[in-house]
Amino acid sequence: MTKCFVDPELYDKPMFNYQSKPVNPKDVFSKTERKAVSVTYIKEPTVTFTQKNLELLYSACSNPADRKSIPLVIKNEETDESPRSIPNHEDFKNRPFDELWEWATTPRFSLDRSVKDQLQDRQYG
Repeated sequence: MTKCFVDPELYDKPMFNYQSKPVNPKDVFSKTERKAVSVTYIKEPTVTFTQKNLELLYSACSNPADRKSIPLVIKNEETDESPRSIPNHEDFKNRPFDELWEWATTPRFSLDRSVKDQLQDRQYG
Protein backbone atom coordinates (compact mmCIF):
# COMPACT_ATOMS: atom_id res chain seq x y z
CA MET A 1 0.00 0.00 0.00
CA THR A 2 1.48 3.31 -1.03
CA LYS A 3 1.03 6.40 1.05
CA CYS A 4 0.36 9.83 -0.35
CA PHE A 5 2.54 12.55 1.10
CA VAL A 6 1.78 16.19 0.42
CA ASP A 7 3.05 19.46 1.84
CA PRO A 8 1.25 20.71 4.93
CA GLU A 9 -1.59 23.10 4.23
CA LEU A 10 -0.59 25.77 6.75
CA TYR A 11 2.62 27.08 8.20
CA ASP A 12 3.35 29.38 11.12
CA LYS A 13 4.60 32.75 9.87
CA PRO A 14 6.50 34.60 12.62
CA MET A 15 5.52 38.21 13.27
CA PHE A 16 8.10 40.06 15.35
CA ASN A 17 7.12 42.93 17.63
CA TYR A 18 9.88 45.51 17.90
CA GLN A 19 10.60 48.21 20.41
CA SER A 20 13.19 51.00 20.44
CA LYS A 21 15.46 50.92 23.47
CA PRO A 22 18.38 53.20 24.35
CA VAL A 23 21.88 51.69 24.08
CA ASN A 24 22.83 53.32 27.39
CA PRO A 25 19.73 53.76 29.60
CA LYS A 26 21.58 56.15 31.94
CA ASP A 27 22.44 58.59 29.13
CA VAL A 28 19.47 60.66 27.93
CA PHE A 29 21.08 61.41 24.56
CA SER A 30 22.34 57.90 23.75
CA LYS A 31 21.47 56.18 20.51
CA THR A 32 18.47 53.84 20.37
CA GLU A 33 18.37 50.30 19.05
CA ARG A 34 15.44 48.47 17.60
CA LYS A 35 15.06 45.11 19.38
CA ALA A 36 12.54 42.31 19.04
CA VAL A 37 10.57 41.98 22.27
CA SER A 38 8.07 39.26 21.34
CA VAL A 39 7.06 36.92 18.55
CA THR A 40 3.55 35.90 17.51
CA TYR A 41 2.78 33.27 14.91
CA ILE A 42 0.11 33.61 12.24
CA LYS A 43 -1.07 30.56 10.31
CA GLU A 44 -0.84 31.10 6.57
CA PRO A 45 -1.55 28.69 3.72
CA THR A 46 1.38 27.29 1.78
CA VAL A 47 -0.53 27.74 -1.48
CA THR A 48 -3.61 29.77 -2.27
CA PHE A 49 -6.84 27.90 -2.80
CA THR A 50 -7.67 27.56 -6.46
CA GLN A 51 -9.18 24.68 -8.40
CA LYS A 52 -5.85 24.20 -10.19
CA ASN A 53 -3.94 23.88 -6.87
CA LEU A 54 -6.58 21.48 -5.54
CA GLU A 55 -6.17 19.28 -8.61
CA LEU A 56 -2.37 19.37 -8.20
CA LEU A 57 -2.80 18.22 -4.61
CA TYR A 58 -4.99 15.33 -5.70
CA SER A 59 -2.77 14.39 -8.63
CA ALA A 60 0.15 13.97 -6.18
CA CYS A 61 -1.61 10.80 -4.97
CA SER A 62 -1.35 8.06 -7.53
CA ASN A 63 -3.59 5.66 -5.60
CA PRO A 64 -7.28 6.74 -5.56
CA ALA A 65 -7.77 5.13 -2.13
CA ASP A 66 -5.16 7.49 -0.66
CA ARG A 67 -7.01 10.51 -2.04
CA LYS A 68 -9.85 9.88 0.43
CA SER A 69 -7.39 10.35 3.30
CA ILE A 70 -6.57 13.95 2.31
CA PRO A 71 -8.42 16.17 4.79
CA LEU A 72 -10.55 18.86 3.20
CA VAL A 73 -11.56 21.42 5.81
CA ILE A 74 -13.49 24.67 5.69
CA LYS A 75 -13.51 27.36 8.37
CA ASN A 76 -15.71 30.40 8.69
CA GLU A 77 -13.40 33.16 9.91
CA GLU A 78 -16.30 35.49 10.71
CA THR A 79 -17.48 33.25 13.56
CA ASP A 80 -15.66 31.34 16.29
CA GLU A 81 -17.06 27.98 15.20
CA SER A 82 -14.66 25.12 14.74
CA PRO A 83 -13.54 24.03 11.26
CA ARG A 84 -15.66 21.40 9.50
CA SER A 85 -14.54 18.45 7.42
CA ILE A 86 -15.85 17.97 3.89
CA PRO A 87 -15.63 14.31 2.81
CA ASN A 88 -16.34 14.72 -0.91
CA HIS A 89 -13.68 16.21 -3.19
CA GLU A 90 -16.19 17.20 -5.88
CA ASP A 91 -18.40 19.07 -3.40
CA PHE A 92 -15.36 20.86 -2.01
CA LYS A 93 -14.28 21.89 -5.48
CA ASN A 94 -17.59 22.84 -7.10
CA ARG A 95 -19.97 24.09 -4.41
CA PRO A 96 -19.90 27.69 -3.13
CA PHE A 97 -18.58 28.27 0.39
CA ASP A 98 -21.90 29.40 1.88
CA GLU A 99 -23.67 26.29 0.64
CA LEU A 100 -20.89 24.03 1.93
CA TRP A 101 -20.86 25.77 5.31
CA GLU A 102 -24.65 25.40 5.62
CA TRP A 103 -24.39 21.69 4.82
CA ALA A 104 -21.47 21.13 7.23
CA THR A 105 -23.11 22.94 10.16
CA THR A 106 -26.61 21.46 9.82
CA PRO A 107 -27.11 18.76 12.47
CA ARG A 108 -28.24 15.35 11.24
CA PHE A 109 -30.23 13.10 13.51
CA SER A 110 -31.39 9.59 12.89
CA LEU A 111 -33.72 7.49 14.94
CA ASP A 112 -32.76 3.83 15.25
CA ARG A 113 -35.98 1.93 14.80
CA SER A 114 -34.32 -1.47 14.57
CA VAL A 115 -34.80 -2.08 18.33
CA LYS A 116 -38.46 -1.15 18.84
CA ASP A 117 -39.52 2.43 18.98
CA GLN A 118 -37.99 3.54 22.26
CA LEU A 119 -40.19 6.61 22.35
CA GLN A 120 -43.02 4.42 23.68
CA ASP A 121 -41.09 3.68 26.86
CA ARG A 122 -40.36 7.27 27.75
CA GLN A 123 -40.87 8.34 31.33
CA TYR A 124 -42.86 11.51 30.68
CA GLY A 125 -45.74 11.57 28.28
